[in-house]
Amino acid sequence: MKPLLLAGGLPLRGERPTSFQRQLLLLAGAWRAAGREVEVSGPQTSGLRRAAAGILLGYPDQFPALADPPPGVPLYLWAQCSRPPDPRGFASVTAVPLTPATAGFLQRAGVGRIGPVIPHAVDTDFFRPPTGGQRARARRALGVGERFAVGAVGAHTYRKRFDLLLRAFALFRVSCPDSVLVLHTDRGVSAEGADLAGLAGALGLGVGLLLSSRELSASGLRELYRALDVFVNLSEWEGFGLPAAEAMACGLPLVTHGAQGPAELVPYRELAAADSTLREEGGSLLLEVRPETAAALLLRAAREPELRRRLGEEGRAAVERACAVPRIIRSWEKLLTECTG
Repeated sequence: MKPLLLAGGLPLRGERPTSFQRQLLLLAGAWRAAGREVEVSGPQTSGLRRAAAGILLGYPDQFPALADPPPGVPLYLWAQCSRPPDPRGFASVTAVPLTPATAGFLQRAGVGRIGPVIPHAVDTDFFRPPTGGQRARARRALGVGERFAVGAVGAHTYRKRFDLLLRAFALFRVSCPDSVLVLHTDRGVSAEGADLAGLAGALGLGVGLLLSSRELSASGLRELYRALDVFVNLSEWEGFGLPAAEAMACGLPLVTHGAQGPAELVPYRELAAADSTLREEGGSLLLEVRPETAAALLLRAAREPELRRRLGEEGRAAVERACAVPRIIRSWEKLLTECTG
């Protein structure tokens, strides 16, 4: 039997694997457990010509093989976009959108073959609400003590808007001084020169910020989620937002706003900012949250433990319905069968 090739748009890394790489390895493990032969690769898809089909996670220009696709091998580009893309990049593939917003952009661009929306998979057996003992151990290990713990996870790029998160947390901390922001990212200073520690110092956060840029395994991320009271995503755009989905699977309520990505998965609006500012940049529609609004939502979450509990349960159920690994595998198998006969 020919293998199914799963390829990411960035090179595979032994250390600090990208979220795309983690996603492909998760699916590969599930498929192999079911008896399917699977290969995982980076963008240099040398094994594509001997594959039964190829699922490519990334952008068209990340995959050289799309310029000369192998005949007879069905190709699926698992796509995310913030604006209508150039349809020529999708000429040799079936585009499979990660979210409804991406599906809309693909349709507006006139992309020829668009499959069903298939979100990222989340291992909901692994990422699940902690027991009381697990939560207490995680909080001790992280050093948050009895403080109200707010968390965020993501690569340090401008679109994540960690600057707005720090400003919102500084405002929130005026009313809730016994709180801590746990921010896990890949680096403290972004490629654009934004210095998170410097901004936190200017805002007077001091010991109110736990900034981590060390490598975390999936188990390490789960321990971080277990220690938190609420998770925050204030990105002005996300293709999907896997950390937010994992946090929700762990029973955390999510403070967010209407931007593409996590807001498309969250089943409630009690902790969603409704007054973000819309702007267009290079054709992309981006939403910028007001720090004052985000701070007010954090304060509501801190003052209403029953709300946190209820929204945590609702969010967990939403992730199980949409993103559980068996559901994602079934969606892909159905599409593969339909397209290959």
